[in-house]
Amino acid sequence: MGFLVDAEGLALKEYGNYVFRDFTVGESRPFPEADAPFLAVNLPHEGMRFAADTEVTVDFLVLNGEVGTDGLRVKISLDESCSYLADELSPVRISGIPAGEHVLQISLIDAEGQAVEGAFGSVTKRIVVE
Repeated sequence: MGFLVDAEGLALKEYGNYVFRDFTVGESRPFPEADAPFLAVNLPHEGMRFAADTEVTVDFLVLNGEVGTDGLRVKISLDESCSYLADELSPVRISGIPAGEHVLQISLIDAEGQAVEGAFGSVTKRIVVE
């Protein structure tokens, strides 16, 4: 998958600004299977460091489905203690995170509130606030 970003580094989510191609190598199978909806996370990058007084931006794309329209939502959890449900493809900004190492879990949730299964239904990122 490849996508264009703006001056802030945020993914341009309009159709035509990203590309996803399936291909196989040998006997491998393309991902994701059966055209299931899947999640692609642009920001934050793994191990990204933030100053204590800055916001952490969570930027994501959902392919093979529409957030809101298809009942899909994105759940963003910080250290398994607090979470936020996004029902649109806008960046989510988190402030007030205490200093230290933290784990962000970004998951695609279906209309029944269940995690979307598959290799690309959930992404975990480690971040550091200094």
